[in-house]
Amino acid sequence: MSNESVEVLMRRLESGDRSAAQSLWDLYHDRLIRLASCRLHGSHRGAADEEEVTLIVLDEFFRRAERQKCTTVHNDDDLWRLLLVIAKRRVRNLHRDLVRQKRGGGHLIPEPDLMKVGKEKGTSLISTD
Repeated sequence: MSNESVEVLMRRLESGDRSAAQSLWDLYHDRLIRLASCRLHGSHRGAADEEEVTLIVLDEFFRRAERQKCTTVHNDDDLWRLLLVIAKRRVRNLHRDLVRQKRGGGHLIPEPDLMKVGKEKGTSLISTD
């Protein structure tokens, strides 16, 4: 983990320094995992888990930084607030997508039921190999 300030790491990141990205990853990855886990509590974890949300959030943040769209980030608090906003939006979007009618309206079909449906139609929806 880096001893450098977030401000220094942000300047290095915006100039294309990949080691700064790794330092920021190390600083925020576990915090984002815990945040996403709390936010996803009670969700259908098969569709998205906290690791996936964290990867999406960090990817979006790094893309913004590459385009120098993080000019308001000057310290740890600023960066955490930005990551928090991105994470809340991603989790909200995942919840919205899970309950869409075309995605089953929030209802998941258990795997044994998928096998029954496939056998009734003469084809298997999932592999039993």
